[in-house]
Amino acid sequence: MKHEPVIMYSREWLEHERRKAWQEGYAAGWKDQECDFPPHTTENPYLETK
Repeated sequence: MKHEPVIMYSREWLEHERRKAWQEGYAAGWKDQECDFPPHTTENPYLETK
């Protein structure tokens, strides 16, 4: 029987980190309407690019 890998971070923790980063961005003055976000971020502002 195969075991799934242990998930290190809960979805709630990831959401919290995203909100915190978003808040820090706003505090730094990076309002969404003032930013040159790439087009894909209009649908998913948290899309990770690697």
